[in-house]
Amino acid sequence: SVSVAGRYTLSVAIGGRPLRRSPYTIDVTGDAIFVPQSTAGFSAWAMVGESADGFMIAGSAGDPSVVSVQSRDSYGNPLATQVASFSMQLTQRIPTVRTLAYSNNGQYELTHVITAAGAYTLHLYATSTGCAGADDCSNVIGSPFSLEVLPAEIDIANCRAYGAATYFSVANVESEVNILVRDAYGNNAVRPKHREGFALTLSSQASQSNGLYAFDLFGNTPVTLEGIGTKVTEDGVTILYKALMPGRYELTVTFNGTVIGGTSGRTCGLQKPCPYVGNANPPAPATTQFSNSGGRIYVSFDKSTNSANTSGAFDCSLLLHEDVVALLSEVPGGSSCVFLNHALLDISLGFGATIQVNDDLVWRPNVLKLKPVCAPGASMCFDYSEGIKGTARINRPDSPVAPVAIIKAPTSIGPCDDLVLDASSSYGSAGRQMRYFFGLEAGTSNDKQVRSALFGQLHLPYDASSVSLPSSILRVGESYTFLVRVTNFLDASSIDSITVTRRADNGPMLFIEGPNAISVRSSQPFRLRASASLSLCNAGPNDVLDFAWSVEQIIPSEQPPQVLTLNEQTRDTRTLYMPSNVLRPGFTYVLKVTGTMAWNTSHSGSATIAVNCEYAPLVARIEG
Repeated sequence: SVSVAGRYTLSVAIGGRPLRRSPYTIDVTGDAIFVPQSTAGFSAWAMVGESADGFMIAGSAGDPSVVSVQSRDSYGNPLATQVASFSMQLTQRIPTVRTLAYSNNGQYELTHVITAAGAYTLHLYATSTGCAGADDCSNVIGSPFSLEVLPAEIDIANCRAYGAATYFSVANVESEVNILVRDAYGNNAVRPKHREGFALTLSSQASQSNGLYAFDLFGNTPVTLEGIGTKVTEDGVTILYKALMPGRYELTVTFNGTVIGGTSGRTCGLQKPCPYVGNANPPAPATTQFSNSGGRIYVSFDKSTNSANTSGAFDCSLLLHEDVVALLSEVPGGSSCVFLNHALLDISLGFGATIQVNDDLVWRPNVLKLKPVCAPGASMCFDYSEGIKGTARINRPDSPVAPVAIIKAPTSIGPCDDLVLDASSSYGSAGRQMRYFFGLEAGTSNDKQVRSALFGQLHLPYDASSVSLPSSILRVGESYTFLVRVTNFLDASSIDSITVTRRADNGPMLFIEGPNAISVRSSQPFRLRASASLSLCNAGPNDVLDFAWSVEQIIPSEQPPQVLTLNEQTRDTRTLYMPSNVLRPGFTYVLKVTGTMAWNTSHSGSATIAVNCEYAPLVARIEG
């Protein structure tokens, strides 16, 4: 049997002798059409692969392609006559059916153009009685085909520049111009290769004043800048630009040298974008605070400034409102300002300054701006920001001068004498008046009455460094712990306390000169001095008073107890001398001085002081 159509020669011989008229010529024609063996062809669409679902083909939008089918029998032999009817079903979202026309020699053809890029499914099938369409009719070899229609080449007339940066941008800030890339049929035609094809130019004009250039519609100095970067994404092309000078610009976008005229932005010509570049935000105070000593105010800015166009120290009234300048010094012109660098302002306060923590610096408008920006090569520089305005709140320093509170009072008091609580020895004021707040610890039987009498003497602005209480308000035998909190204008504070006992007799009142607690090192010699005040009801001589120093307590205690021998020459005087190396580091020594009336030893008074012995710091030494 013969399965391939064609012309054959048949020779027949008997006993080696051919029959009459042999060889014979036999023409074998194709069998009945067998669609699954029929083949397809495409003039403009190329085969690019094969998948489990069929062949894959690709083409470009707008390219006409001849779709052809060669009818064949079950052996693959081409048929030479019209024996069937073929259709093409093209599906993206909605199927489209076209009928192929018979051409000749068993071929059927259809010329088709696709303009919308995307993925399609293409069926080629034979229509016959009993089937309804592509899914149940017989398909040719490879059908259904996966067809990918790619965008055509870029059509400049269909491209557009758009985005906020075609309307407005901010000086010295990167801005994005988006480009809608389309072919002649409106398909997204963007490709990675287009990164090099697009370009952007901004052009304006300026004039010069005081060494800086500024936008001038009628200026004679051209200002031109190019795009600084191109990004290609699936959605299109983005070009960045950074305009240094505020003002109006003309924006031109090109592709391979051809201008893209379309735009959705503000225009200053026929379809030409004309964005306005606005001033950048002014510098902002990052921190505003007093110096640790309180004699200066430092203002650090988030960006470099124009230093208010100054060089060296200048009058603060150039930069700050006059009401604020009045608080910087009691004497006009007593304060001064200077930029230590472009981002740090130093305000030096004058004598009698009254400005406080949480006050506001009020800026003069349109004086302090960002440092001018210069074009590459520093050929042109521009003033490009708004001027600072508004206020800046002054904060306390990170490590302010800390006051040391010292409250002085006798540790015992008799019926004839008022109790004076004196905190005037406190120090650490940072050069301003300190505030004093006196109080009483709870726990005594009449603390409410005593506290009321104490608070009745406290008044704004709390600058009284001492208060007094009548002894009659204190009850005999009770001990009262009084406190004082001293605060300087930098909002730093310190607390000290003293315990006073009300006694029945009128003995002398003793004080420790200086703080009630001190810290020393064992290698340091030091002196402690006591002073005394006799009672107003003293009945005997007022010039004879015997002093005696003793060790009241050693903290922490040890077993056996630590023994501290006081200096023999001074322990019975008002001034006790402590030589070096008699105290041990890590211990606190509570020393007591007692003053006794010589004519009546039952009349006495005492005061205590806590001496904390610290460890000396390590010292590195190089041997040799």
